[in-house]
Amino acid sequence: TSYLPVADHPNEDHYDIALLTMCIWGDARGEALPAQVAVGFTVRNRVRNPRWWGRSWREVILKPYQFSAFNQGDPNREKMKDPLAEGRDGRVWRQCLWVAWGVYYHLMEDTTGGATHYVRKGLKPRWAQGEKPCAVIGNHEFYRLEA
Repeated sequence: TSYLPVADHPNEDHYDIALLTMCIWGDARGEALPAQVAVGFTVRNRVRNPRWWGRSWREVILKPYQFSAFNQGDPNREKMKDPLAEGRDGRVWRQCLWVAWGVYYHLMEDTTGGATHYVRKGLKPRWAQGEKPCAVIGNHEFYRLEA
């Protein structure tokens, strides 16, 4: 059984939701539900406020070096090709899909304060230097940057 959102005639929404599910699963599958929702809203906030990172769900999610699970060489990239491979918990994929639907259709609340970036706690990439997080949820710090 496939858990990708598909229909007889897939539309743009289904493709966007599939990518968002992959992003949430790739970057936050080990997190509790609130952190998964926050990761999803970070993507949504970028789409709703287009900048250099893109103007559509696809552009934002697939922009190189923005969401680590999509980076070449990241171990999650390979895992995303078959999230339901033997030994993986399908419930986690279904939860990420449920979160993606809720975020995409704005059926959930954005608890990030409008974040456009996130990073795992304890890491301080160059873009986060001197910045204060607008939210800390699970093992991630969330930032609202104008860049």
